[in-house]
This record gives sequence, structure tokens and C-alpha cells, in this order.
Amino acid sequence: MVWLLIAGVILMLVSPILWMRSSPRQRHIESLREFARSTGMQVILHRRPDAREDEDRLETVCYRLPWRGFRPNENWVLHRHSQRGWESRFSDWQWFIAEAHEDLAEPLLVATTSMPESVSAVLCSASGIGVTWAEREDTEALATILHSLSILRDLLEKKHLKP
Repeated sequence: MVWLLIAGVILMLVSPILWMRSSPRQRHIESLREFARSTGMQVILHRRPDAREDEDRLETVCYRLPWRGFRPNENWVLHRHSQRGWESRFSDWQWFIAEAHEDLAEPLLVATTSMPESVSAVLCSASGIGVTWAEREDTEALATILHSLSILRDLLEKKHLKP
């Protein structure tokens, strides 16, 4: 009887510690976000890319590269997995808010074909250029996303810096 009491007390002391351990999914997301921050990306909660103006719930995660100094006056969304918006030349992707300048057509085609399937949108705003995604893949996929966003950011900044 005493042993059962001791075992019960030990279990009561240990169980909260076990509940506080991270799950494998939480550790995976932590490593992705840590890698992203180490490369200069911002990781923020964001509205759905195709959200209406009155929908303000933060439902997705956005990995964003901020502008370096000059902020281009661009505001567009290229998204998939939703029917809102209008057709784009990129297979399974639709524009929302506005379309990107024609100079970005080829780089956006390369970016959208190289990004993981869990990327749901490419966003461009006054804050920077980023993606929303489900964070299922590894840091190698994130490095691919970072490379594509870096190219797009460089092109947008150069386009707007031209006299």
C-alpha cells in the first residue's frame, strides 16, 4: 500500500514535466524558425492571403524578407489553394489585390515552380516580400524559398531604384 502511495506521488510530480516537453512537430517548427531568423527573415503570424478586409484572424505563418532601406510601392498577392482572385499565367496560382509588374513574370515563374507544395502564397507589401506556408518541409526547402525571395527582392529594389 505504501509503495502505491509513493508511486502515485512520484507520478504526480513527474507528469507536469513530461507535459512540458516539446512534440516532434514543435521542435521541427522551432528549428525552421530559428534557421529563418538566422538568415534575416522575419517569421510572423499573418492573415490568410485571400482574406477579405473584415477577416482579421491570424491563421497562417508568413516568412518574410524585409526591404533593405528603400521600400518599393508594391502590394500584391499570388496565391493558390483558394478560388478568390483572378487567373495568372502561373499554373494553379491566382492574383489577389493586384498583379506584379511584368518584369517579375519570369522570376515569379521560377519561384512558384521551385517552391514546396505547402507554400500557399507569395506576398509583396510595404513590409517586404514573403510566403505563407505550412512549415512541413525541412530547412533545405526553406533555403530554396529564401533564395527565390532574395531574387525577387533584389529585382524589386533595383527596379524602383532606377532613375
